[in-house]
Amino acid sequence: LNAGDILNGAKPKLHEIGPFTFELQVLRFNITWEDERNLIRFMQWPRYKFVPEMSQGDMDLEITLPNLPFWSVAGALDRLPIPKARGINL
Repeated sequence: LNAGDILNGAKPKLHEIGPFTFELQVLRFNITWEDERNLIRFMQWPRYKFVPEMSQGDMDLEITLPNLPFWSVAGALDRLPIPKARGINL
C-alpha cells in the first residue's frame, strides 16, 4: 500500500488478505517396477491448482511483500562496528 514511503522510513500499512486455497496434484512419470525387490521407482512433478471456490480473492491480486532476508542482513550490518562506505545508506 505504501511501498515507496517505507523506503523513506515510514511504517508499513498492512492489509490482511486471503486465505488462498490450492490443491496439490502430483504427476508421476518414468515409472519402473523392480519385481525382485518389490520396488517401484518413479519421478514426480508437483503442481498446485488454485481453488477459487475455497479462496477469498483471485489470482490477479497484486501483493507487495518485504524482502525479509535483505532487511535482516541490512539490520545486522547496521549494528556492526565497521565504518560505513560513502554513498551507501541502508
